[in-house]
Amino acid sequence: MSRSKSAFTLIELLVVMGILGVLMAVTILVINPAEYLKRSRDTNRISEVEVLHKAISLYMASNTGGNFGVTGDVYVSLPSAQANCSDLGLPVGPTYHCVTQDNLTKTDGTGWVPVNFSDSGLSSPLSKLPVDPTNTVTGGKYYTYVPNYQLTSCFESTTYTDKYPTNCVAMGLTTNTPQVILDRGTVTTTTPTLAIGDSYGGGKVAYIFVSGDPGYVAGQQHGLIATAADQSTGIYWHATADGLTGASGTALGTGNANTNAIIALYGTESNAARLCYDLSLNGYTDWYLPSKDELNKLYLNKVAIGGFDVSYYYWSSSEYSADGVWNQYFNDGDLRYSNKSYTRHVRCVRGF
Repeated sequence: MSRSKSAFTLIELLVVMGILGVLMAVTILVINPAEYLKRSRDTNRISEVEVLHKAISLYMASNTGGNFGVTGDVYVSLPSAQANCSDLGLPVGPTYHCVTQDNLTKTDGTGWVPVNFSDSGLSSPLSKLPVDPTNTVTGGKYYTYVPNYQLTSCFESTTYTDKYPTNCVAMGLTTNTPQVILDRGTVTTTTPTLAIGDSYGGGKVAYIFVSGDPGYVAGQQHGLIATAADQSTGIYWHATADGLTGASGTALGTGNANTNAIIALYGTESNAARLCYDLSLNGYTDWYLPSKDELNKLYLNKVAIGGFDVSYYYWSSSEYSADGVWNQYFNDGDLRYSNKSYTRHVRCVRGF
C-alpha cells in the first residue's frame, strides 16, 4: 500500500509541474505576446541563416571555380525591380544587388543569393532561398550576403538584441560586410546627410543627384564618389586610334558601362579605363572612368573634392569618334575631343 501511495504522489507531482509549465508559457504569451512573436521570428532567423551558411559552404567545397557574386558587394533578400536596389532606401555606401519578387527564392543562381546550388554535385539542404520573416528595410530586417562570403541577419526581440551589440549576427568565412550594413539593426542608426567634398564611400563626395538626374530618388542621397587623388598624371586612352569601342554614353550614369565596353575590347591593355577598372581602394572595387558629364561634375566641384592638377586635361570614358575622346581642361573647364593616343590625367569615380 505504501508503495502505491508513493507512486501516486510522484505522478501527482509530475502532473502539477506540467500544468505549471503550461501556465507559465501562457502567462508569458498573454502578458507580452508581441515580444513572444519577436523571439519566435528571431529563432527562425538564426535557423535559416545557419542552413544557408551550410549550403554555401558545401557549394564552395565542391565547386571552387563557381560563381559566388562580386566580392565586397551586398546582395539583399529584399525584392526590387531595380537591380541596384536604388528604390529601397538602403544605407548609403555599398554597391547593392537585388532581384525581382518572382526570382527572390530561386536556388539556381537567379535568386537573391547569386549561387547556383544545383552545380555543387552534392545534395543541397535548400529547396528555396530563405528570406527574413518580415523582410523589410525598417530596422534592417532583411538578410544580406557578401561574397566571399558573409551572411547577416538582424534581430528584434530583447532575448537576442541583448546578446549582440549591433542587433545583428554574421556568419561565414570572411568579415567583409560593410560596417553600415552591420549597424543597420541599431535603433540609433541614421543615414548621414552628405555634402560635396565629404570623405565617404572610399573617396570624396563629388556630386549628389538632384531631381531630373538619372539615378535620383526622392528623399535619398545618391551620386558620385571621386578618389581623393589622381590615378595617373599621364596615360593614353588607347594606344592607337583604331575604331569605336561602343563607349558612347556621355550622360550621368553611363561611365561604368563605357568603362566595361572599353575593357571588353582592349582587354588587359594598360590604359585610362583599365586603371579605374582594376582599382581597389579603401575597401571598394567598383571604380570606373567617368563619362563626359560625370567628369564635368568633377570639374565644377574640383575645389571641394581637391587634388586636381588644374594645368592639365583629364580623360572621360566617352568616345567622340573612332579616333577621338572627350576630355576636359581643369583650369577653365574647356571640353574637347582629343586623339585616343594622347596622354591625360585620370581621376576614377564610383556611384553611391
